[in-house]
Amino acid sequence: MASGQNFTARSKWKTPLFALFVIFTNAFGNFFIARGMRQLPPLAAPLDLIVAIFTPWVGLGVLLLITWLLSRMMFLSFADLSYMLPLTSLGYVLSAVLGHFYLNEQITPLRWAGTILITIGMALVGLGNPNTTPDTSVQDEVQSGEMARGEVQSDAREFGKAVAHGAGGEVQSRAGGEVQSRARGEVQSRARGEVQPGSQI
Repeated sequence: MASGQNFTARSKWKTPLFALFVIFTNAFGNFFIARGMRQLPPLAAPLDLIVAIFTPWVGLGVLLLITWLLSRMMFLSFADLSYMLPLTSLGYVLSAVLGHFYLNEQITPLRWAGTILITIGMALVGLGNPNTTPDTSVQDEVQSGEMARGEVQSDAREFGKAVAHGAGGEVQSRAGGEVQSRARGEVQSRARGEVQPGSQI
């Protein structure tokens, strides 16, 4: 009982914790990359991308986005894709806020309206169950048990047939031996009976 309660408690805080971690690493990773790229001249060649990655702000943003990708993979290990994507879309809202206040980006009312709709959709998705995929492990165990039971039954039938066939062969051989021995005994007894009168004459 205690282990089941601990698992339920862990599952309750695991989903919001991973959601927040994915949201913040995505938003701040993109923010740091945008800030670092604005401090660099326009890129003219693919080699400039490699140089840009090793700048402080861009490098920090890349590390955060790598962390975001790994945490997103872990999130998908226990949550549905249709649950995770809308829920973590709050990172786009946070990115818009960071761009407006720290990068001096001008956000139009239409963009703010879209941001509000994303927030509403995220709240609606968050009310549902994070995992609706049926657990196939129990079904696999049942199927494997049925297969093993079928194999055992088939082996038992084959063994029974082999035993019955062997017993039948023994019975036939014994019966044949008895018949042959009786036949020999009768032949010998008749031969003796015929020979004795002739010897007296």
